[in-house]
Amino acid sequence: MLERICDHRDTDGLLDPRPAAVELLNVLRPTVAVGWYLAFAGHALHRWPQHREPLREGDDAYATAFAQEVRRFYPFTPFLAGYAAGHLSWRGEDLPAGRLLVLDVYGQDHDQELWGDPYTFRPQRFLEHEPDRDEFIPQGGGDPRTTHRCPGEGVTVAQRLRHRRRARTGSRRMVGVRDQKYWHHLMIAPRA
Repeated sequence: MLERICDHRDTDGLLDPRPAAVELLNVLRPTVAVGWYLAFAGHALHRWPQHREPLREGDDAYATAFAQEVRRFYPFTPFLAGYAAGHLSWRGEDLPAGRLLVLDVYGQDHDQELWGDPYTFRPQRFLEHEPDRDEFIPQGGGDPRTTHRCPGEGVTVAQRLRHRRRARTGSRRMVGVRDQKYWHHLMIAPRA
């Protein structure tokens, strides 16, 4: 893959280094994310074996809830940072354009006000209540089409469900992955 990106040519010649780096990261990030979540799904099943049987039974709703709980309990990143694209106000704080903002993803996904028992691995929480997009932010927040939420998030959950089905049926064929109001933990830092 690296060779393909490095050797890619268009009408202007070789791809510039910046777009090449972006394309490489677009391949690496989802690969690492799915590996991360599969490893931690295994950890969760080892640590809390009571979840094995409901997954074996083939209930897709439970499997999706389990995948979501893995993503909540073990978020892919501890925090995300970015610069304010425009002037905004948050909880009475005046934030000028260009201010560095840091979103505490781990803190958000382990907030007792939002999750009740955040340090308990409990997939049932996703069967009892479907959190809105700004409550549950394992891979960023907002709308995947316009903000910093991972556009591959739905694919990650679907792949986890697909792997569970394959494991249940005995199939060994693996498939590739490429097929704001609740942000209590936003930290503000001055721009350097």
